[in-house]
Amino acid sequence: EAEAAAEAEAEEEKRWLELAEQQRELDRQRQMEEQRKLEELSRRRELEFARLQKEEEMKREADERKALEIFEMERQMELKEQAKLREAEMLRELELARQKEIERLMQQQQEQERMSLS
Repeated sequence: EAEAAAEAEAEEEKRWLELAEQQRELDRQRQMEEQRKLEELSRRRELEFARLQKEEEMKREADERKALEIFEMERQMELKEQAKLREAEMLRELELARQKEIERLMQQQQEQERMSLS
């Protein structure tokens, strides 16, 4: 009877050791699965961060291009305005020269008339 009890106790202990080993294996598998999930989450976050960075960079580049376009348009408008001002100044100078020539011709004509009268 003592031998049967010892044998039953040994079987019980063996079952408990097997259960403990199964539990350790389950814990190890659960821990590996959690680690895999954390790594996957980390990878997704890195990809999302990289995507957002790229998006921000593209937006910044588009903004810079737009600013350059606006700057160039303003520069072209300024150049056109300067050309108009130069043209207007030239026209004023031509008009002044024309007026001076008319005055010179009128004075010349008056002098000729005086000369012919005397």
